[in-house]
Amino acid sequence: MNVTTLARIAAALPLCILLAFPATSAAQWSVEARVGSAVPLGDLGDDAGLAQTGGLGFAADVMHTIQGYVSVYGGASHQRYTCDGCPARVTSTGLQSGLKVLFDPAAPMVPWARAGLLYHRPEVGDVGGDWHLGLDTGVGLDVQIHPGWYMVPAFRYKTYDAGDQSLNDLTIDFGLLFRFGPER
Repeated sequence: MNVTTLARIAAALPLCILLAFPATSAAQWSVEARVGSAVPLGDLGDDAGLAQTGGLGFAADVMHTIQGYVSVYGGASHQRYTCDGCPARVTSTGLQSGLKVLFDPAAPMVPWARAGLLYHRPEVGDVGGDWHLGLDTGVGLDVQIHPGWYMVPAFRYKTYDAGDQSLNDLTIDFGLLFRFGPER
């Protein structure tokens, strides 16, 4: 099984899980949008040709609760990096999916951790690279601000190998999450 096939399976897995667990109430669904600032690490931060200093990114996920404290998520993200002295922009865009575990779902401030796969494509200027499979992890809090609405401060770590370069970053971000249904 090659990497492309594995990546397609990884991208389709959350949809299969979502379809296998039909929603008994709308409260099992939530959506999150977030914006953040990335600190590049590894080759992305060290390479003299890229000399990255961080940048702004955004992402959105749809989540479905499959147990009271476990959700499957899937979404898309885009990260742009600032480059000192480079004539071209550097970006990373793609999909992510995985599991999010809530440690105390009934509390107004819910700590969580998430881990999954990402399928991203780097781009330098107008030159796009190949798609690569990587790791998407994070920790944060869902802080209730109104019934159904949560602000979500978080730290996320993304990594993938893109040929001879390793692209990884630590993102400090802020999101807004909405949980559907009357049990919010």
